Amino acid sequence: MIDAAIRTIDAVGFDRTTVRDIAAAADTATGSVHYYFKTKADLLQVAFVETERRFQARVTEALGDLRGLDKLLRLIDLSFPENPELVPAWNVEIDLWQQAARQPDFRALFEDANRPWVALIEGALREAVTDAQAPAALDTERCALELAALLDGLTLYCRVTDRVDSHIAARLLKARVADLALPTSSDARSRRSRARGRAGEQRAKTAQPAVQKRSTSADGADQSSRQR
Repeated sequence: MIDAAIRTIDAVGFDRTTVRDIAAAADTATGSVHYYFKTKADLLQVAFVETERRFQARVTEALGDLRGLDKLLRLIDLSFPENPELVPAWNVEIDLWQQAARQPDFRALFEDANRPWVALIEGALREAVTDAQAPAALDTERCALELAALLDGLTLYCRVTDRVDSHIAARLLKARVADLALPTSSDARSRRSRARGRAGEQRAKTAQPAVQKRSTSADGADQSSRQR
């Protein structure tokens, strides 16, 4: 039933989802859905908690013994998966964000789920400081919030615009992580330079359509002015 709720919310969005839709997807009666879940909001909450549980289990297994900046880079790869089977989880989370902006209960649910996520990022940053990968003066708490916000924001962009895909988003975040690294060797400086270069190329590509549009508008305005 929970999987049916995830599939339905992914397909049509939470606002348009009905208990009847979920019952049909689960091949059960609407009464059975109401027996376990009193409201549609309860279904969204359970669906979100389940997708979050699955994602965190996948992350824990994939990170293994990685530490510091290596852990962060792997975390970025896991956050922008190419596997289409994982897309529904992101759509459920985006629907939860929308509800959290308006309803205290959903906001509290988001905070509960987000807290260990930010703590994971901060833990990796502290490891980077301990292992001399990042400056000792790094404000790990502030930086963890920054990276979490960037990651969530780029995730949303990947879902709502064609100008940012998972590859662009991952490169931008990895460039930010590279900025945190101590330039202790020529190899480290080289990696950071390459990451910045790739991120700059991606920013230029995403900005190009807007520049062309402004240029076209300016040319039109100039031609109109000459005609007058």
